[in-house]
Amino acid sequence: MRNPALRLFDVRLKTRELVELKQALDAYSYAVSHDLRAPVRAVAGFSHLLRAEHGDKLDEDGLELISDVEDAAKRMARLIDDLLYLSRAVRAPISKASVNLSALVDESVARCRRDNPDSALTVSTQPDMRVRGDPRLIRLALDKLIGNAWKFSANADTPHVDIGGETTGDGTRFFVRDNGVGFDMLYAGKLFEPEVQRGACFYVTLQVDSPQEGGEHAD
Repeated sequence: MRNPALRLFDVRLKTRELVELKQALDAYSYAVSHDLRAPVRAVAGFSHLLRAEHGDKLDEDGLELISDVEDAAKRMARLIDDLLYLSRAVRAPISKASVNLSALVDESVARCRRDNPDSALTVSTQPDMRVRGDPRLIRLALDKLIGNAWKFSANADTPHVDIGGETTGDGTRFFVRDNGVGFDMLYAGKLFEPEVQRGACFYVTLQVDSPQEGGEHAD
């Protein structure tokens, strides 16, 4: 039988290692966000200066290009904030609130349309969808799911994305479906691993007004 003193030493050692790892992750996240913010602020600042000092010399197309640069800088700044938020969220309780899912879907679709102005893809969205969860994390999930669906259905004859919800025995299942290239079901379990980037048909299961956690499903 192992000496209790040795077991206690192992527990204390592991605890100290976890604390040190958390501190290192916090420091890394702060450093990355700081290093990324500086060039984003420069892009936003110079585009604002260009508009203010030379906007009267530009035609409508030129002003629209400046707006595109400004929007991209704002989006990058938000992504940096989301990166920090996500790094903290995995180590802290999730903040839950009532979320207008349909509104978040519309915002995500609008961002995809701005990024793909020549796309012929059509989108069907179910109205009045509401869930209970962390609004910021839900928006991040929607951006990834809808962005992937958009990307991997782009070469279909009539590209289409369908976003909605359906009632199941466990609650309401919200889905993002597309008619893209699909995937081999043998590898379905790997689709939600961080390093895998796929489109096809994804489901995000969220328990409506329930303390239970949601999940994800691929089909």
